[in-house]
Amino acid sequence: MTSQSKVYVQILKSGEKQIHLYWMTGGDVEDQFLKASSGDLLVGRISDETRRKISKELDVVFSSEKSEIFDFDNFWNKVRNLKSGRYSLTSTCSVLLTGLGIIEDLMRTFKLSRILDAQKNDKLSQFYEKLFLGSNIPAVTPIGKSYHPIWKTEEIKAFRESMRLAWREIKRQAPRIGLS
Repeated sequence: MTSQSKVYVQILKSGEKQIHLYWMTGGDVEDQFLKASSGDLLVGRISDETRRKISKELDVVFSSEKSEIFDFDNFWNKVRNLKSGRYSLTSTCSVLLTGLGIIEDLMRTFKLSRILDAQKNDKLSQFYEKLFLGSNIPAVTPIGKSYHPIWKTEEIKAFRESMRLAWREIKRQAPRIGLS
């Protein structure tokens, strides 16, 4: 039996601007953001009636959990501040991992995953693995241990290039996002 997909409100912030997006996960679908019938991202607050309609049409459940706010200014600042030969704290790794996940899910939403797939290489894979471990997720990190990755120039360069290209494509596909 397949579990039902869940929809969470994800608030993306840049500067003073905040947008509400609806992130779908679980069930038979890959993680992605909901789009309106027009093909645009479903943006903004939606009424209870609209939620019920979407729930019925897509066989999803809207989560009642508190919305999370993700600050893209903070994300891009952390991307810029990565330094070769220096380590990152768990908090930095967590922000970078979350931002990467949001960007990948936006790419998937607009069927642009091929762009990220084309960039995958050993350096980017190494960066991702270090980032994941550096987030020190309790289910992965042994009790009493922590990992703080030390970055290589090539890994940082591959990650920055990948994120910039992905973000440029997302902004082209979804100008209503309006985040810089």
